[in-house]
Amino acid sequence: MKSFYKGAAGKFALTVLLFAAAFRMIPDLRAGWVLTGFFLVQLVAWLSPLRDALRDRS
Repeated sequence: MKSFYKGAAGKFALTVLLFAAAFRMIPDLRAGWVLTGFFLVQLVAWLSPLRDALRDRS
């Protein structure tokens, strides 16, 4: 379980670093839209398996 948390922390750190690099290197990038899109994709990644599991249960 310890390696799972290390991997999750590494993934989070990489995500933060890449967002920072993108915002720094692309001056016209709209942070609000980029982050909204990112969070929506993350939400779908969580809700889609849940929907499938609930559908298969019935």
